[in-house]
Amino acid sequence: MKKTYDGGYAYTGYHGCASRCHLRVYRAGPRVVVIATEIEDNAGTSVTNVAERLAYDIWQRAGRPAEFAWIEHYPARPGGLIPQESWQLVSFKRRADGEFYEPKWRSVAGKTVEELLATADGMAWPAAWQSLPQAGLTLDCTRCGEPLGIGAVLAGTRFCATCRERGLGNLAGPAPQDEEGKT
Repeated sequence: MKKTYDGGYAYTGYHGCASRCHLRVYRAGPRVVVIATEIEDNAGTSVTNVAERLAYDIWQRAGRPAEFAWIEHYPARPGGLIPQESWQLVSFKRRADGEFYEPKWRSVAGKTVEELLATADGMAWPAAWQSLPQAGLTLDCTRCGEPLGIGAVLAGTRFCATCRERGLGNLAGPAPQDEEGKT
């Protein structure tokens, strides 16, 4: 893969807090791999705490690639909170409007990341490295994000039973919430 960016990246964290990380972006044809490294002097929100927003922003800037891997990297800080280097492949679900949500982290070895980056354009890329679900297969309600039951999937509906019962299956936007913030 060819490195297309290697440098600092400023983003807005929680409560408008100015935050920074180091990004490395690699591309091989339709594939993009991003390594977001938490920097020691980041006084703002960590890359982990804003993973879905940060990854979504970079994914859009990269042209919304169909094959996308988001990797969080924390360098070792002996004597600190991070005694050894860590690498996490993050996968996301996507809302109907494309935004990322519900990140899930999976530990990977630095050597494995190097092997992925050595993948050339046209070579097979393991599906396990996808941070986004494959296009065309939606098993979550496009209204509220809840998993669809098998009946809904077989019927070809994109909405869960709750949203259909509430008459929300034909409305756009996020699901309404009650006073406690629940759908």
